[in-house]
Amino acid sequence: MDERTNTTPTRRVAIWISDPVDAPLYGCTFGQAVGRFFRRYAGFSGRSSRSEYWKVNPLIGGILLFGQLAATGGFEEAHTVTKVIIVSALVLGVVTFVPSLALLVRRLHDVNFSGGWAVLVFAPSLILAAIPFLDVDVGFFTVLLGLVSVVGGLFVLILLLLDSNPVGARFDNAIQRWVRPGP
Repeated sequence: MDERTNTTPTRRVAIWISDPVDAPLYGCTFGQAVGRFFRRYAGFSGRSSRSEYWKVNPLIGGILLFGQLAATGGFEEAHTVTKVIIVSALVLGVVTFVPSLALLVRRLHDVNFSGGWAVLVFAPSLILAAIPFLDVDVGFFTVLLGLVSVVGGLFVLILLLLDSNPVGARFDNAIQRWVRPGP
């Protein structure tokens, strides 16, 4: 008994739980998905639900595809409105690259796969973009990277379509909470 307050001291126990920010939001609305996409801009830890991923990614992909299609006619000869669309899509692509990669990694975590599988999607494309600056035989090398990119992209797409796996919680950040044990 504590003589100063005339009370019995209560015992508290530390437990570790998943940080709610890292937990996936199942069945989220479009607004919630977009909000979490930008709020967790560069958050590669934790998990994202299938609804978080598929409500944001097609929108961004569609806008980028629209900008790319607008750019097929050439930038110099394009109308002013078309130039604005092209530049806007380019800016959106630059601004959303890191959060899109983070969302992909978190979605892979939700199905209990390492975020390293995202390399199958981005690395071959980046290497293909660098080929003009490299002094290599582009024939076989380009075909091989293109094949790896397509097969790797399909494999990752299949992973993204899988149901959530509760074991993926191992990728969440744990936070310490102090609780009082029950009677």
